Amino acid sequence: TSLWVVAREFDRDSNAENIQVLQITQVFKNPKFSMFTINNITLLKVATPPTSPRQWPPDAKTPNKLQPVSLPLLSNAEYQS
Repeated sequence: TSLWVVAREFDRDSNAENIQVLQITQVFKNPKFSMFTINNITLLKVATPPTSPRQWPPDAKTPNKLQPVSLPLLSNAEYQS
């Protein structure tokens, strides 16, 4: 069975978005992963990298270690305004 992930999907009630469907080639699951806690992560390796509407310079510096991020949850109305 093939696994797939949908990228750039912001509103499941709309077909106007430029979504990307990417095939998962490998799953890196935290050995202590639990569906009942929020401090877990599973990384997915995809066959082709997702594209971005933003352009990044080829020599852009990125960290070697995964960086934590905390984003506010927005309603559809807040996102669209």
